Amino acid sequence: MAECERGDYNVLMETAVTGEDLRRWREARGLTQTALARALGVEHNTVYRWEVGLRSPPAGRILDLALTALTQEIATARTQHEP
Repeated sequence: MAECERGDYNVLMETAVTGEDLRRWREARGLTQTALARALGVEHNTVYRWEVGLRSPPAGRILDLALTALTQEIATARTQHEP
């Protein structure tokens, strides 16, 4: 993963992603908690705890999630535009 500039990290920390945000994002993409956990390399219970507000996802995991989502969306767009 690319390194963040210090200012980028601070902005990320100030833009808190809530468990509800994470749940909505996951469900909009048709992912289960288990599938998201596998993609991020965490346990299913970890995703559950984030979504119900027992824990907050670390900034690094949010970056991992963003990169995972971007990669999947690019791959989907490419396959939809192939002849």
